Amino acid sequence: IFFFSGRRRHTRYISVTGVQTCALPISEQVYLTIDADGLDPSVIPGTGTPEPGGFSYRQVVELVRRLGRRRKVIAADITEVVKIAGTQVSEYTAARIAEKIILYCA
Repeated sequence: IFFFSGRRRHTRYISVTGVQTCALPISEQVYLTIDADGLDPSVIPGTGTPEPGGFSYRQVVELVRRLGRRRKVIAADITEVVKIAGTQVSEYTAARIAEKIILYCA
């Protein structure tokens, strides 16, 4: 997980197998961006660069929940969602994640 504080880029690591610990940015105000490429393709198949072994939906929701409890999220976005003809699963899942961001971080 990368985050920016002012002009500096920081890197924090979390457990991918389970959200056991979550390193948080030093700043109290954060901008949250979720790149759909980081989620497993079984969760969001419509993305520019699918990443097998990526985050599950529940892991992302848990990270959002923990972040919202500990930091002030001043803005957020979800990127790299690509339309797949004949299905809306990627868009629907991204919308559900956006809903959780509003629920836990507003």
